[in-house]
Amino acid sequence: MTHLLTSSKQVAHLISRIRSPERPFIVVLAGPSGSGKTTEARRILQELQSMGVPLPTYNGEPFLVEMDMFYREESKDIADALGENYDHPAEIDAEEVENFIDKLIEGEEAYYPVYDFKTGKRKGEKGPVIAEENPVIVVEGIYAIGLLSHRSNLNVFVDTKSRMELLARRLIRDISRTERSMTDIVNITLTAMAMWNVYGESQRRLADVILRSSYSVVEEKGQPSFQIKIPDSVFEELLPITARNLFSQDPVRVEDVLIGEEDEQMRGRLYFDTIVPSRFELSYRSLYPSDLPYTKSLKIDLPRETYSAFIKLSQVMGYKPKVFFREIRFLKEDSETFKWYKERRIVEIETPEQRKMEAFVHRFRGHIRLQSYYRATRF
Repeated sequence: MTHLLTSSKQVAHLISRIRSPERPFIVVLAGPSGSGKTTEARRILQELQSMGVPLPTYNGEPFLVEMDMFYREESKDIADALGENYDHPAEIDAEEVENFIDKLIEGEEAYYPVYDFKTGKRKGEKGPVIAEENPVIVVEGIYAIGLLSHRSNLNVFVDTKSRMELLARRLIRDISRTERSMTDIVNITLTAMAMWNVYGESQRRLADVILRSSYSVVEEKGQPSFQIKIPDSVFEELLPITARNLFSQDPVRVEDVLIGEEDEQMRGRLYFDTIVPSRFELSYRSLYPSDLPYTKSLKIDLPRETYSAFIKLSQVMGYKPKVFFREIRFLKEDSETFKWYKERRIVEIETPEQRKMEAFVHRFRGHIRLQSYYRATRF
C-alpha cells in the first residue's frame, strides 16, 4: 500500500514506527529535479534526530547521502555512449554509493566525494562520516529509487504541488547554482525532462510513500505582495489626487509573458528603458484566499537573459505562453504602488501588507462587484 503524506514529519514518524532497532534501515527519496528532495530529506533527518533515532553524522550533524555527490568524473567512454548526457542515471556511480552505505552500516569511517556543478568535476573528498549501530540512513537523488530500491527499506517519491512550481524551482536554482549560459540551461533542462520521462516517472509505482513537498523556492526567494484591479473611473472617483498624479506619469513599456490556468498563473515581465531591456521580473500568482477578490504574488528579480529561458522552459513544461506588449504608468506612495493600464482602463493597486489590501477592498466594495469583476478581467 502506498501512503500519501504531506509533511516530512509524517514520514519521520512512519520510519520510527516500522524500523527495527536491531538492524540498519535505509530510506531513499526520489523525484524530479527541483521537487524539494534535499530540503525534505534534511527535515526528515532533523525530525528523526529529535526522536533520538541513530543516524550517520558528520562533524556532529546528521548526514544526508546526496547521490549528486557521486556524479562520475568526465569519462570519454560514457560521453561517447551517452552524448554528454549528464542527466542519464548511468552518470551516477551507484556502486560507489552502495559501498559508502555499506561502510556506514559496518561502522567504518566513510569519505564522500565533492562534486562541483560549475566545473562538472570532483574536487576532493570530505569526511569522515560515522554512524552508530543500526542507523537510519537517508539517501536522496533524482533516480534514487530506481538505483537503490533493491537495498532500501522505504521508498519515498517526492512530488510537487504543480508543474508551475517545478518550473520556478528549476529556473531559479539553475541560475544561482551554475555559471552556464541561459542557452545551456535550457538545453540541459530539455535533456533532463526527457530523461525524467524515460527513467524517472516510473519510480512512482515503486514508492511506498508519495510525499507532497511543501518546500517552495518561490516562497523562499520571492517578495510577497497583494493586488486588486479596479476600473480607472472608480479609482479616479475615490482617490482623485492620487489618480491625477498617476495618470500624469510617463509610461513605462513592458513585455508580459503569461502562463498557467485560472487558479494559478506565472508572469514574466521584461521592462524596457526606451528600447533597451532593463530588468526582468518573475511573479507567481494565485487567488488569495480563493473567496476574496485580490491576488497574492511572489516577485523575484532575475537576470535579463532569463527572459528567453523562461519562455522556452515554460514550453518544455507543456504551457502555451501568451505575450502582451503594454505601456504602464507607475506611481509609488509610501508602501503602495499604483499601475495604470491605459488600453485596459484598469488600475492595479499593490501593497506588501495584507491588512492594507483588506482596507482597499473595504473601500471599493460598495462600488463594484470586485470578485466577479476580477474573475472576468484576470490579467
